[in-house]
Amino acid sequence: MSRYRITDENGIYFTTHTIVEWAPVFKEEKYFKIITDSLRFCMKNKGLHVFGYVIMLNHFHLMAQTKDGVKFQDVMRDMKKFTSLAISRELKKDNEKLLLHIFKNAAKHERGARNFKIWQNEYHPQIIYSAKVCRQKLEYMHNNPLRKGFVKNQECWFYSSARNYLLGKNDALPIELLELL
Repeated sequence: MSRYRITDENGIYFTTHTIVEWAPVFKEEKYFKIITDSLRFCMKNKGLHVFGYVIMLNHFHLMAQTKDGVKFQDVMRDMKKFTSLAISRELKKDNEKLLLHIFKNAAKHERGARNFKIWQNEYHPQIIYSAKVCRQKLEYMHNNPLRKGFVKNQECWFYSSARNYLLGKNDALPIELLELL
């Protein structure tokens, strides 16, 4: 049995959503926006509360919970389904043959009728059980672009909640700030 599973439907979870074969999909703003627009929709319409995030080239991290009565895994499933369709549609428009080949090949090994498999199956939900763990996960997310050498300061990566926490900016995605920093 996996150690990554939803154990408390009301809990706050740290998740990692990874593109199949770690392919670098998020290289243009329109691909980043697919994720932020989907998260925004889930926040408005599906009871998702987002407390932190970072979108990298081939994965994104999320710290979130769902409102009472809404299953976290259902929201994640719907979000991944929607973003898969949107990403594959954009890749076709951009004639990204290599990425489409990778995702088409990955779909061959899956059950169900789908043309492309964009996301790896798991998203490794880890419950946030203390303020210390919460701070640790936020720092991990916000330092991700630094570790990759993309920026010199956390708040310089546009698609990260570091901007929300450190600059008070909601330009990429408005989130709910946690008061334990």
